[in-house]
Amino acid sequence: MLLLTITAVAQAQFPGGGTGGRGGMGGAPSGRSAPDAARDGSAGGARIDPIAQLAQNIADLESELRLKPDQLGAWNRYAERLRRFADDIARNRAALGSSRETAPRQLDLVTAAAANRLTAIEDVAEAGKALYELLTPEQREVADRRLVRLLVPLVNGEPTSGPSRQGAGGARGESPPNDAGGAPRR
Repeated sequence: MLLLTITAVAQAQFPGGGTGGRGGMGGAPSGRSAPDAARDGSAGGARIDPIAQLAQNIADLESELRLKPDQLGAWNRYAERLRRFADDIARNRAALGSSRETAPRQLDLVTAAAANRLTAIEDVAEAGKALYELLTPEQREVADRRLVRLLVPLVNGEPTSGPSRQGAGGARGESPPNDAGGAPRR
């Protein structure tokens, strides 16, 4: 389990194996909506901003769930913990990506980041379970398909997926954790 956590942290810190795939995860520039900020119209084609994409996916799921007023507190806790987790990933990626520390110190930083990530994942899971308990059967059907999909790409160091990536057999990490296909492939 610890090895999987460290692997997930390393992938999140250096997606693409550290071969230059370290895209920025900063928030949307002011004055731009999350969908607009999710796409960067650079010459190399549109690049997805993972933080903006996560914000859009959270908003989409909130809309699809059709939450009732008594469910909003639990929803807000879940969404906020997801956002904090994504922000922590961005902060750690920036810190480690520009680190001029010695290799042993960098290893200590990665280890500390992994421990913090595990705690953050547990916080998201706890908030998600509390929300799920408040959902109606119809809302639970939506949550069963989409709730964990907001978290899994963050854990795997992948860009967050939009609603169109809901089919079976998709990218690694899309299956719920208890499915046989849920583990990342090497």
